[in-house]
Amino acid sequence: MRDGASLAVIVLLSVLISTNVQAACYGSSTFENCYDGSGNTYTVNRFGDTTQMNGFNAQTGSQWSQTSQTYGTMTYHTGMTNGQP
Repeated sequence: MRDGASLAVIVLLSVLISTNVQAACYGSSTFENCYDGSGNTYTVNRFGDTTQMNGFNAQTGSQWSQTSQTYGTMTYHTGMTNGQP
């Protein structure tokens, strides 16, 4: 995984995993389904220099998505929650 995409996943997991809740992810290096002890779920798709993540927050019912694209040494992140940027 590219450094920028790795950092994005680490930051995202840090936000999702508050207190002692840990996530379990199943799948391959290109597609994973993840779940945590709070009932949150998300998917991670990696293809080339792009990482796409989609998630569901069980406590609030909100949905979110994030796309990270790496060009050389720059990584750009865009995201939405409940359909809003």
